[in-house]
Amino acid sequence: MRWIVIGALALFAFSANADQTRISNYDKARDSFVYPVVYAQGGRTLYCDSAFTDRSGLQVEHVLPASWMKEAGGCADRSRRQCRSESTRFNLMEADLHNLWPTLRDANQARSNYSFGVIGADAVDDFSGFCDFQVDRQDRLAEPRPEIRGDLARMVLYMVEEYGITLPDGQHDLMVAWHCEDNAPSAEERRRNNVIAAIQDTRNPYIDDPSRGCDANGFEDEDDYWEDCQIKGNINSRGDRIYHVPGSRSYNATKINTAKGERWFCTVKEAKDAGWRKPRGG
Repeated sequence: MRWIVIGALALFAFSANADQTRISNYDKARDSFVYPVVYAQGGRTLYCDSAFTDRSGLQVEHVLPASWMKEAGGCADRSRRQCRSESTRFNLMEADLHNLWPTLRDANQARSNYSFGVIGADAVDDFSGFCDFQVDRQDRLAEPRPEIRGDLARMVLYMVEEYGITLPDGQHDLMVAWHCEDNAPSAEERRRNNVIAAIQDTRNPYIDDPSRGCDANGFEDEDDYWEDCQIKGNINSRGDRIYHVPGSRSYNATKINTAKGERWFCTVKEAKDAGWRKPRGG
């Protein structure tokens, strides 16, 4: 049997951690830098792409949730409040501007500290008719709009490399996939990177070098057979029918709900014949 292999994952070697040390805590980052400096001219919110000129109705989102930072901050068995009072490193991580982005309050609260993923037809959509943002509380997943996934991935990968943070199962593979599928950082990403670098003296290398970690190779054969029919036939929030083979970029994060018309396939040909397509970019 042949498998798609993402060689880049084995090549990620994280250098010695180099924390930002210019901003001492989250409140200072939010009040002194996010709104007055990074977004001095206003901007657009993270998940819903809504224009803003002030902080009304907004919260500053940790793209990589603060709860995921506790182990690297040396306070894994403590609450976030305790980490803030006991760990200087946790405070520095929480205050890193590369990981912070203004977000509508409701969207921020709905995301909580859920992992990112591709949810499919069983999504709980709190923002239907307003923006393309899906949440699944049962599986604790959030599905952001496709246009922002590369941006999110580069923020998460920066935090992992900068601070040695361990991600939940499957999340690192998905972030690499999203980064590599959208390896052309936007003008806004580049602007943020430059402004933030001038403030805290650290840059996001995944924005500076969009090919970073993306030398993946792989192939698939239409007649390859997966025992127990492990190919996932997913229906995304827009109704697109997409198949994911074992070992592919979004496989682990994709959930199948047969009651919604999603299904399993044994071969790629079978999936294609039934009207499913491969993911874009992979």
